[in-house]
Amino acid sequence: MLTLDTLFEPSLLSLQNVTYATPFGSPEVDIVFGVVDGMHETIPDMRKLWESHDMEYLGGGFGLEDYLLMTEFPVTSIEDLKGRKINAPGPAVNWLKGTGAVGVSGNLTTYYNDIQTGVAEGVIVFPTAAAAAKLFEVAPYVTRTGFGAQYAGAIVAKKSWFDELPAEVQEAIRTGVAEFAVAYRAGLEERVVGAFAAMEAGGANVSVLAAEERQRWAQSLPDIAGDWARAQDEQGLDGTGVVNTYMQELKDAGVLLPRDWTVE
Repeated sequence: MLTLDTLFEPSLLSLQNVTYATPFGSPEVDIVFGVVDGMHETIPDMRKLWESHDMEYLGGGFGLEDYLLMTEFPVTSIEDLKGRKINAPGPAVNWLKGTGAVGVSGNLTTYYNDIQTGVAEGVIVFPTAAAAAKLFEVAPYVTRTGFGAQYAGAIVAKKSWFDELPAEVQEAIRTGVAEFAVAYRAGLEERVVGAFAAMEAGGANVSVLAAEERQRWAQSLPDIAGDWARAQDEQGLDGTGVVNTYMQELKDAGVLLPRDWTVE
């Protein structure tokens, strides 16, 4: 068995990246992971992508906590971003479109140096990574924008191997994976609390973006979910179904969305 980060496989496991195409979703990892995990049971293409690479999806996956913005300057509205260069990972660059900010692709190994040297003036990141990388030293303004928690990966097994196991062994493995998922998410909550404490102890100024500004930001974005869904549809995958199911499941879970990304 192995863990696989779907975030780094946007082509091979494209449908699993639906959360990155629908920003400003739920901040709760449990909700996000629970919904995407359940979609593997209701949308055949979700499992087929894993199986096409001889992988058996076991669940128990990984969620990344609510993404936020860290900058050299204070942010209280999207106007504060105009002309600013912001690092963002892969598809999260799209979360800056329409804000006036300039998205600069990067990753955790480059963020600190990029900001320190002026390549960027801020970064979109999740708290535990930000604290570990001490990004607050170069980007002390931490704005909790509520971009949403993200589905980031799962535990899988080589399908041709897994299929040959006795049914009771398969069930035992699935049970262990489910128990791991519970422990992982419980530990994540503690790590997030510790991350904010570490950032504040290091001098970070933590604020929460006002709800009306969060909605303005979400509404200012182009139809990134629709564009993503249609691109999947053109590849013969049910991109539209994935986005629409994800949106409906979030609403059914009581999530208040500043933008409904349902594809018409």
